[in-house]
Amino acid sequence: MLKISSHSSRHLSTLPFWSYLISHFHSVSLSVSDLLLLNHSCRSNNNHDFSSLLLSPSKQQTTCSCITLRGISSSFGEVSPLSEGYEIIRNLGDNSSSVEIEAALDVFNRLLTRGAPNIPIILCNRLFYIVVRRDYYKEGFSVYTKMVSSGVSPDYVTLNTLLSCCCKSHSVDAAISVLAVLFKSRFTLSTNIFNSLIDCLLKCGRVDEALEMGDRMDREGCDADLFTYICLIVGACKKGRLGYARSLIQQMDMKGITPNVVAYSAVVHGLCKQGLMDDAHMVYREMIARGLSPNIVTFTSLIHSHCVAGKWQMAKAFFQEMLDRGIRPNAYTFNAVIHGLSRHMMIEKAVQFVSLMIEMGEVPDEYAYTPLIDALFKEGRLREAMQFVAHLVKRGNLFSIKTYGILLNGFCKSDRIDEALKLYSFMLGEGYKPNVIICSVLLDGFCKMGRHEEAMVLLHQMSSMGIRGDTVTYSVLIDSLCKEGCLDEALQVFQTMKEKDIHPNDVTFNILINRFCIEGKWKEAKEMLHEMRIQDVKPSLITFNCLVDGFCKKGKVHDAIGVVNLMLNAGELPDNYTYNVLMDCLFKDGRLNEALQLVAYMFKGGDCINVVTYSILIHGLCSNGRANEALEFYKQMLHNRVKPDAVIYTTLLDGLCKSVKIMSPMVLLKHVLYGGIDIDVFTCNATIIALRKEGLFDDAWKIYKEMIKRNIYPNLVTFDVLICCVPIHKQSHEAREPFHEMVSQAIRPS
Repeated sequence: MLKISSHSSRHLSTLPFWSYLISHFHSVSLSVSDLLLLNHSCRSNNNHDFSSLLLSPSKQQTTCSCITLRGISSSFGEVSPLSEGYEIIRNLGDNSSSVEIEAALDVFNRLLTRGAPNIPIILCNRLFYIVVRRDYYKEGFSVYTKMVSSGVSPDYVTLNTLLSCCCKSHSVDAAISVLAVLFKSRFTLSTNIFNSLIDCLLKCGRVDEALEMGDRMDREGCDADLFTYICLIVGACKKGRLGYARSLIQQMDMKGITPNVVAYSAVVHGLCKQGLMDDAHMVYREMIARGLSPNIVTFTSLIHSHCVAGKWQMAKAFFQEMLDRGIRPNAYTFNAVIHGLSRHMMIEKAVQFVSLMIEMGEVPDEYAYTPLIDALFKEGRLREAMQFVAHLVKRGNLFSIKTYGILLNGFCKSDRIDEALKLYSFMLGEGYKPNVIICSVLLDGFCKMGRHEEAMVLLHQMSSMGIRGDTVTYSVLIDSLCKEGCLDEALQVFQTMKEKDIHPNDVTFNILINRFCIEGKWKEAKEMLHEMRIQDVKPSLITFNCLVDGFCKKGKVHDAIGVVNLMLNAGELPDNYTYNVLMDCLFKDGRLNEALQLVAYMFKGGDCINVVTYSILIHGLCSNGRANEALEFYKQMLHNRVKPDAVIYTTLLDGLCKSVKIMSPMVLLKHVLYGGIDIDVFTCNATIIALRKEGLFDDAWKIYKEMIKRNIYPNLVTFDVLICCVPIHKQSHEAREPFHEMVSQAIRPS
């Protein structure tokens, strides 16, 4: 006897009934190739439930199939006369029990096995319809198979039910093929037929085809209903076609179909997902103006998007409005808020929402705690993070692989690699298989602790576990080895990476090029740049800057200029850092004219001239005895509202001290004392020396007093200058003050 299981019947495997299609579609005009589409396309399985209205036929055939009956029996005993067997099938209805359906299927099977005269196709369709409506898809396909294999010609009702069965079982390709049969047979198709197929396509992730089916529906002259529009709006929003979704709402208005809260919520959710907050607000206000009450989906979308965008006040306002409307937030709403707050490191507020969640009867789970735990780890608050982990463990929550990844990352970032390894071992013991992200996290942890041998062991273990490392995995290890000066080992990892057909990116190449430059291996650095171009990896600004910086530090100005030219030819524009490094190198090489030409080019090109640029420029000019020109650039710097730092003051003062003429002492004092600059002892010493040179001893004494006031401790140079000049214009007891300060600081007089 056939046993029906509503759960197991949803998990379909390849069914043999498709092999009967070609020979048994007698009532429609199709070619063999058309029917082969059905045989080929109906092999898809899906475990998700599908709920939709069964299709209501608008046209039926009355063709019957005659089968000879020699006697039947059912699970209820002998059935005689024949009409009693038919009656069991005829009495099936929407409320029939599984026992009654099982009995009808048993009768049907015995009829086909022994032969029965004049079995109306309407009874076959009746059984097929009820079985499919009750979601017994496997049994439904079996009924259809036995019908066509016994010579029953499918009619409109049969095909209608077959399409419904395909849609409900997510055999979407088969459903499309059945629809093609219906089109070619010129049957009038109902709205429900299209609705079933559109819904099926959406649930199978085939959004574009669902939207196209909506257009096909319109071309066939079939009127869409509320369900159609909701499906299409949801699909359009999933695909990011928000303008199309909003136009569908306008179509509904024109056709007299009132959009409901589901339609508007779908559009609001789509707009929020795209970050189009202003448009989402507009649709929300339109929804309110129509008298529609937003639901939990509407508010959750708005709250989540505002939290993600960091607009906490707006998120809070929508949350309060939701409560004012009597809508109780669910776990999804709370999780959305906690995720957003944790993402923006608003940890205290996130904790408050966890408490509110508990107060309102919602139990925080892994999805609520995980982002909060991640944020606490990032702030170094390990103890609090582990308290939330303890909550999860205490409640018996099973961790997902994502949660394990966050915990492992937190331990590794906190230099607690041993604890990370214990957790990793526990994870493996729980039957979880690590992924490339988790392995990369552990590799990074090993590398930061200088445990490269263990990192290499893990890399080999990944291969044995069938985990393919990615570019990030290998780049992390290469970077760590390069920072430790293990260039040969890094190159071995790089070679392994290429052998495994894992393509390095610009970051990988930059790491190696930078290390070659540090070690002065210029030939290898150039070869790596050449290999980078061969592998069609475009050098980035960082790549070129690594080379320029490396060449300049070694005084290889010509090579540095060559890299800049190569950079320009590759379409990569130098940035402020590139120019600053090159200008500094030119000054140090004594090539002042070229350095100044570069500065002029920077000004002419509108490049951003920052405080570093002016510092290099002023230092370069002062070092080459051109302090007056440096002073002009200093004035230009002030004019351009670039604030000088202590280094620039010290450099300029030192340069001016060595020149014939110094700027106005009082102006200098004003800049140094009231410019808001964090001056140091070197700046003060340069100022005192300059003032002493001009005989401005009182002003030099003021600088000394300002040093003491700002807790800047004078050094031996300071005291030597002050003691030498103070007796000339101060009383002898005042001259002793700096001497006593020297003794108190344990500075030995020269």
